[in-house]
Amino acid sequence: MKNTVIVQVNFSFKGENFTPSITLELDDFVKHNGSLAALYSKIAQQNKIDTYSYAYEMMEASELIFHSAKGNVVDFIIDGKCNLEAYREYLNQSNILIELEKIASEVLGIDNLSAKDNKGIKEALTRAYNAGKNSIL
Repeated sequence: MKNTVIVQVNFSFKGENFTPSITLELDDFVKHNGSLAALYSKIAQQNKIDTYSYAYEMMEASELIFHSAKGNVVDFIIDGKCNLEAYREYLNQSNILIELEKIASEVLGIDNLSAKDNKGIKEALTRAYNAGKNSIL
């Protein structure tokens, strides 16, 4: 399932109200080190707003609104705001677990690392992963 959300900015410029938006696939955005600030230019580009214009400056001064989320990202959207850093950490931990599950299946013959009976093995593999990640050689 894709983790998508609509990101919208409401602003006024020269007496007109604008509501440009984009549908964002959040996993891809996070993988490419996207930041909330980068969303303004992405919204501008997809809505044909010149990034060197006063309209763009007005847009940048307005708050991003996140809505219509689908997938796991739903849990990270509260009152129109997205906790992008928490989602980035969630995605990172999910990807680590996928790799650890592959190792547990291939090496130990364990098909469900998250099962209650395998809690200790999951903890051991996670600690080994973190120790390797943090080692200085």
